[in-house]
Amino acid sequence: MILGNGDFKYERLDGWLKMPENFTFGNASSGIPAGPAGVAVDSKDRVFIFCRGNHPVLIFDKCGDFISCWGEGQFPGAHGIYIGTDDAVYLTDYQMHTVTKHKANGELVWILGKKYVGIPPVVGKPFCMPTRLVVGPTGDMFASDGYANFFVHKFSSDGKLIKTWGGPGHEPGRLQWPHSLDIDQYGTIYVCDRENDRIQLFDSDGGLLQVWSDFMNPQGIYADRKKDILYIIESQVQAVARPQDRSRVSIRDLQGKIISMWEGRESEGKGVLETCHDICVDSRGDIYIAELNDYPRVLKFARIR
Repeated sequence: MILGNGDFKYERLDGWLKMPENFTFGNASSGIPAGPAGVAVDSKDRVFIFCRGNHPVLIFDKCGDFISCWGEGQFPGAHGIYIGTDDAVYLTDYQMHTVTKHKANGELVWILGKKYVGIPPVVGKPFCMPTRLVVGPTGDMFASDGYANFFVHKFSSDGKLIKTWGGPGHEPGRLQWPHSLDIDQYGTIYVCDRENDRIQLFDSDGGLLQVWSDFMNPQGIYADRKKDILYIIESQVQAVARPQDRSRVSIRDLQGKIISMWEGRESEGKGVLETCHDICVDSRGDIYIAELNDYPRVLKFARIR
């Protein structure tokens, strides 16, 4: 099956991931969406999967062969993962209220926040159930915070808090469950304002630039800084989906124009997606999507050239 259109067409590679024997992504029996929460690739196109399971960080090569794992017993609330240009791994755990920086082998470099000590909700200080941190082109860091705080925080490269903006609400500039974010090469920050069904664009000081409203539960975004392309996923992952729920991948330019897309739930016989939660792209343009809940898996879509 060929997916997408124009210069951005893809083929889903079924069975690409070769999980080690007795390894699983977990299950949803606890009532909390389980499985691979985040996915990222490093400079060698190694695929890092941040998982709510017995092995939180799983590493595979681009062919799906297992390389290694780490983080056992350390991340009860795996959520966002980001890999910097130096291959440092940044992990956001919403249950511990922390962001940690690691070397590729798992060695801890630093921690932001205090483990299991969350700031009271909507106070506006980091953190209360954060969802993702990314590093901008100048070295500043930006975190979506997240499930209970509804703010974006800007940090210096050494972890000092510079600025906070957002706050709960539906007006432009306000946020309702900022679920993920990314930043392009020009310093524009794209925030998945999930429960407001929109993506909001801010400058690096928190100034509102634009509001894109043609979304339904935007879950994750990946900004290709070299090619000025955005990859966005939408999906409702809660137990009871809204009637207008959809699962969709859209590839857009920096003005928000769709240049390729596909949508539909595989379980309904309408597509190849399910409960999309995170997305990333490797150096060849292949797409990886982490899915949670009843269909815990990482999908790979190979770009057709």
